[in-house]
Amino acid sequence: VMASSSTAAAAPYALIPIADKLHRGNYLVWRAQALATIRGAQLIDHLNPDHPFSESKLADKDGKRTDVPNPAHLIALAQDSQVLSFIFNSISAPVMIQVAHCTKAAAAWTTIREMFLSQTQANIVNTRIALSTTKKGTATIADYIGRMKALGDEMASAGKPLDDDDMVSYILAGLDFDYISFVSSICAARTEPIKVAKLYSQLIGFEKRLAMFEGGNQSSQSSANAVSRGRGGLG
Repeated sequence: VMASSSTAAAAPYALIPIADKLHRGNYLVWRAQALATIRGAQLIDHLNPDHPFSESKLADKDGKRTDVPNPAHLIALAQDSQVLSFIFNSISAPVMIQVAHCTKAAAAWTTIREMFLSQTQANIVNTRIALSTTKKGTATIADYIGRMKALGDEMASAGKPLDDDDMVSYILAGLDFDYISFVSSICAARTEPIKVAKLYSQLIGFEKRLAMFEGGNQSSQSSANAVSRGRGGLG
């Protein structure tokens, strides 16, 4: 059993580099893929800076270090180099510049995490601000909801997905005065959370009714103007 365990520990693992190399906009997805690969190879401990390596030399029966190399230490070094090589081959050139000095997998992993953590937090703050300040304006409902959904996707990619209730609140807050009656009716009826898809379909319907109402007003105004001009001609 001991021999088979040693053989398994020494066996090379296939750590296939991630095709979509780590860059500015894909850290969380890249991290998930990297962790799955390293964990699958049973080498996850090499990402822990506090994980101890075995002694480089074997001890005698009295516990004193000898000059005999410790095979377990050599295996651990080889495995760590495999993980480090996997990380190096899975990152883009700008990221590589920041971690090229690292000689251990845990050091490279920690450096990458620290690099992207602050960037991710900044993206979350900026996206929340955009969600709070984006207004429908003159855009169609389809375009407006599309912009809001894109911002929601950015939050999800940053590891902070919004639930439907949050998205609905952001969407309603960005509607203009024409939709005040719609917002009031939605708020009054929200005994249960409304899904974004349902809100979208209701907004599309309300937008069509607004267009019909405005079109009717314009037709009435045109008719009134025509009558006025006709009376002027008769006089």
